[in-house]
Amino acid sequence: MVLYAVSGPAQGKTFDIGPGQLIEVGRSREMTIAITEDREMSRRHFALHCDGRLCRIRDLDSANGTWIGDVRLTVVSELRAGDRVTAGESVFVLQAARDVDAYDAATALIAESAEPPVDPDPDPEAAVMAIDNRTPYSVATLFWEDADGSPKLSVIVKATYAIEREGVIVAPAQLPVLSSDVHHGGDPLRSVRLESDRVPFKPCADIVLVGQAYAPGGRPAGSVTTALRVGSRIKTITVHGDRFWRLPAARAGRPTITQAQPFVRMELVYERAFGGIDADAATYEARNLCGTGYIGALTPASVEGKRLPNLEDADDPIRRWDARPQPAGYGYYGRGWMPRLRAAGTYDEAYRQVRAPALPKDFSYAFFNGAHPDLQVAGYLRGDEEVELLHLAPEPVWRFKLPGVCPTVRVVQRVASPEAASHPAQWRASSETRLQPLRETILTMNLDTLVLLPDERIFYAVYRGICDLSELNAAEICRIDVSA
Repeated sequence: MVLYAVSGPAQGKTFDIGPGQLIEVGRSREMTIAITEDREMSRRHFALHCDGRLCRIRDLDSANGTWIGDVRLTVVSELRAGDRVTAGESVFVLQAARDVDAYDAATALIAESAEPPVDPDPDPEAAVMAIDNRTPYSVATLFWEDADGSPKLSVIVKATYAIEREGVIVAPAQLPVLSSDVHHGGDPLRSVRLESDRVPFKPCADIVLVGQAYAPGGRPAGSVTTALRVGSRIKTITVHGDRFWRLPAARAGRPTITQAQPFVRMELVYERAFGGIDADAATYEARNLCGTGYIGALTPASVEGKRLPNLEDADDPIRRWDARPQPAGYGYYGRGWMPRLRAAGTYDEAYRQVRAPALPKDFSYAFFNGAHPDLQVAGYLRGDEEVELLHLAPEPVWRFKLPGVCPTVRVVQRVASPEAASHPAQWRASSETRLQPLRETILTMNLDTLVLLPDERIFYAVYRGICDLSELNAAEICRIDVSA
């Protein structure tokens, strides 16, 4: 048998299960299958045993539970080929090793939300992580530890809206909370189209637009000025048709730029912004590894025939062949690009010996902000800002207003006595759990992500709130109430 990871941190990986082999899956490095990056998976989460005829699965007293389809696993159960297993943020599908068609079916599940269903419990004091979502929006949770090792719970609410002629309405089909990135064209070597929503905290708001530039009136144009405005934040990008550097006929003098080739529509991706890798010079543009126009060997001869970027900051156009402009774009900025990468901190030998796997001391939560640096907003968004698009939709100018709605999230927690807090494992397993006092907390929900998809005539807003915990344990949370 083969266990396919169709979603989560190990997405795309396969794990063989031989006859008679016992497989243990969890976050601990001691597990047969160690998913160390899945912070919602327990250290020992579930076990699989295949004897050649049957495959059996059992939960290893995990905090969030193991789910077979929509059913939470409570006893040792038989697992059949094609069954879906959810553990933490990870989703697996069991298939026969030779079943190629089943692999295709398994990969189709990648786009599904990995959030496990909640087992309803009418007794609020006996419930564990029951989510009462009274909104049409998507809801997910994330357990994590901050740089000081303090346990936290983030509640993520994702609201999708449709843009109609009459105004903004709640979209009939709500997008799920993404557990992994979605790349342009489904190609992991291309830039990111939509970034994972499952991050613990963003210190400011991201504004992202995914779409195309449109020539006015649908008539081919060599250059088009586009603009995005959200409230008082404005970003203007000039979009050019394909252009190239040319040397004079005598190959003496300064290189010039050819006339831009006319276009009607152009995809707004970082592959068309300044950047890229110059293989001949063995150098690269650290601010955009997938772009175009970067010239490592700054000699006039190396410029001949090189393509220029299609996207330029309207206030910083390329005028010289040795220019180094900031890459321009409206989309998600790569995690491995500067300056975003710098916020990830230092992972040197001292870190590996002293702090691993905790976050390094110089880690900054700014790493989780994925918008272009010019489209990050301090203090978050209010949610009622006016949005204006110029030549970013079939209509030349498109205006609408954000709905001004913020969800209310109430977390009901158990508060352990000092004796129980000193023996957390016994407290979790004890029937006295329901006798612990309860504490209610109304979370501050920050609108930290706004993603505009004008070609689909929708946008989504992500609200995030954080709750302090005594330990990384779902049993501490009785219920999460979400209302509009």
